[in-house]
Amino acid sequence: MTFFVNDSVSDLGGSIFDNWATEYPDPELNAGVRRYSSTFYPADIDDAVSPYETSGLLPGDPPLVALHNFLDHRVPYDHVLLYALKSDAAAPFIKFPIPLGGIPRYGHCDFTAGEAALAFQCLIGVVEAGLPSSLVCPPPPTGVNLTGTVEDPGGTGLCALVLASGQFDFSCNPNGPYSLLDLPTESDGTVKRQVYADGFFPNVETLTGSVDETVVMTRVSSGSSACPDYNTPYEPGVFPDSAGKQVDISGTVLLQDTQTPVCALVLSNGQFGFTCDGTGSYAANIPLDANGQFKLQVYADGFAPTIQTFDEFSLINDVRMARVVECQ
Repeated sequence: MTFFVNDSVSDLGGSIFDNWATEYPDPELNAGVRRYSSTFYPADIDDAVSPYETSGLLPGDPPLVALHNFLDHRVPYDHVLLYALKSDAAAPFIKFPIPLGGIPRYGHCDFTAGEAALAFQCLIGVVEAGLPSSLVCPPPPTGVNLTGTVEDPGGTGLCALVLASGQFDFSCNPNGPYSLLDLPTESDGTVKRQVYADGFFPNVETLTGSVDETVVMTRVSSGSSACPDYNTPYEPGVFPDSAGKQVDISGTVLLQDTQTPVCALVLSNGQFGFTCDGTGSYAANIPLDANGQFKLQVYADGFAPTIQTFDEFSLINDVRMARVVECQ
């Protein structure tokens, strides 16, 4: 990615990327994210990029079947949609419309043999029948829509992270509402919805279709019935001069006081990742907040959440999790 960005800057004579005025949904991310300004005025970006735009025309005018993962992490699925628009705009040079062969799976070119064979049969049908692909190829799968609110037991809206099928939404500003639309499903047709909020146990459910419902979170106990803490306390310093500084954090999520890794979600200053590779390890490059600190939030199904605050002098931290049953 660094090569492509640097190459575009060299070819275009400047950067077209700009997030100087972008408002991000997470307050900590919005306050600490590194800001960039484009070299070009907005009205000049199209003129700078247009010489490098492709025409959408295919030599020899052949039909085309496009296979693409909906959750491609290297080449976004939007590229297929944009190419289809180019091809349609170039009519009548393109004989057949492009079937949007979105595969509901995370990965780059992650297709099964059966899916590849189906795409080839679609292409043969288009060529032999001489009909538009929309008549001889299967339609793209319909996605699942998850909407609703996240609330505490008293009905108060919560600021939470809602995850499903590789997509996420923050139920913040205002607190409560969330919306995840057109989600791909697992091979069995289900979607796993995961909801994480500071001070509450994770809420993880497997759903069989679209829902519009309220997710009620269970608050972590406090006082004498609080969960045991297996982590060493840390008192972070306040360093306003370090606000916005990018730092590399890392560590391992472990069960209690053992060396057993835990599959968990790690959230810090607007960025998140999972420790589900069998080692429990996490690593991220994050911005420090206005106090020169970062909040490390770790959530795992069946465990009490762990929330700790650190500064730039404590960037490597193992996190030890207590089971939910220990909190009762």
